[in-house]
Amino acid sequence: MSGHCVHWLVHNGFCCECKSAVHWYKGELKNCRRIKDPDCDHSMSYRGYCARCCCKVDESDGQLFNYISQGHHLTYKFVASMKRKRSGIGYGQRKLHLVVDLQHVLLHSRLSKDDDDGVLVKLRPFAREFLREANELFTIYAYTKSDPKQARHCVKSGVTRPNDAFLQPFSNLADGLSLSHEFVGSLKSRVSRNSLQEKKLHLVLSLSGTLFDTQTFPRLSNKEKYLKGKVNSRDDLDLWQTRIFGREVLVKLRSFVREFLREANKLFILHVHTLCIPEYADFVLKLIDPHQVYFGNRIISVSKHVMWEKALDVVLVGERQVVILDDRYDVWCQENRSNLLQITTYSYFKATKERNSLAAGGGMFKNLFKFLLKMFSRDDDLLSDSSASYSEERKDESVDDGALANALSFLSKIHHSFFNHHYNEDDIYKRDVRIFLHS
Repeated sequence: MSGHCVHWLVHNGFCCECKSAVHWYKGELKNCRRIKDPDCDHSMSYRGYCARCCCKVDESDGQLFNYISQGHHLTYKFVASMKRKRSGIGYGQRKLHLVVDLQHVLLHSRLSKDDDDGVLVKLRPFAREFLREANELFTIYAYTKSDPKQARHCVKSGVTRPNDAFLQPFSNLADGLSLSHEFVGSLKSRVSRNSLQEKKLHLVLSLSGTLFDTQTFPRLSNKEKYLKGKVNSRDDLDLWQTRIFGREVLVKLRSFVREFLREANKLFILHVHTLCIPEYADFVLKLIDPHQVYFGNRIISVSKHVMWEKALDVVLVGERQVVILDDRYDVWCQENRSNLLQITTYSYFKATKERNSLAAGGGMFKNLFKFLLKMFSRDDDLLSDSSASYSEERKDESVDDGALANALSFLSKIHHSFFNHHYNEDDIYKRDVRIFLHS
């Protein structure tokens, strides 16, 4: 990229092109040496490597939590802070926590003499009713030292079925579908292995602000009124009109989005993870993937899940092979931000550009003054920022040197580095894409 770097892509606060620190919401830049994560406390690790910064860590301080994920390690300090935290399972539901054993408490089991793989299980009378009623008052955990084979069989037998904490919803795959955490873990491992054999990684994409911008007709400025005659013009602007909640809405696809999806699909298995309104998501997906060639049923949205933040828990693949492309850093949970490749927000319309400029800072009183000035002004064009939006200037992001073009180039380098590293071929299943994002 020639000239001044515009910081199209950012990972962990650093520009992927010029390696300088980028403060998105303060509008400040300062050149400094790129480091992985100086503030990382390595509270969570996976088989000797930090889950956030991917550094090799000493796991002597802490303990394994294999029931969460095989090889998952947490420090004592982090465990203590989580226990003190006034949130999590049960909080706000007026519930206490109940830990129950299985063997000789809820049931009696032993290995079958006739069948080497069989387990005989006799439930204690009233066990199911006990769990159903106790679940109304307590968050229930099963803690047992029984043989793992017997314990798994007991869980599958339906003893723990009343407690939803053992299940994870996957309504994007089928309405009402819930899967056990154990099954999800094994499925993620299998999917990761199959995709690595095909030499493909996984790319999780956001929609609003990343692949498109939208605006209602009443909020168009005077200089944007010409857009009404340009709708449904794929060959020209890729500008579309739809009706959502009784309002006429313009949807503008980001420049190079179709070419980006076509090329990225050759290197990655594509997923969608969005918090935008379902009606917007469905309309945009019909535009960019009408035949479900790219995403299939790998679409996670608020219509299928109740979400306040995004997480990779509902993405059925191991996090070590996942790259996230999103314009928002704050909507992702802390544990998954090391997978995030941040792209600049697509601000095609004037209102979007103004909203992003307000989020970038300027001080509370300065922003309040701008807001009041605009409220009492008769001509919003005279009081707008000096820099016009793409729509007002009747132009768009560059196809050859825009955000998505740069993102595709960077993702191609990551894919090449991952599959062409100096490791042995047998070590491919141990590699972590987050290491290549940091390098």
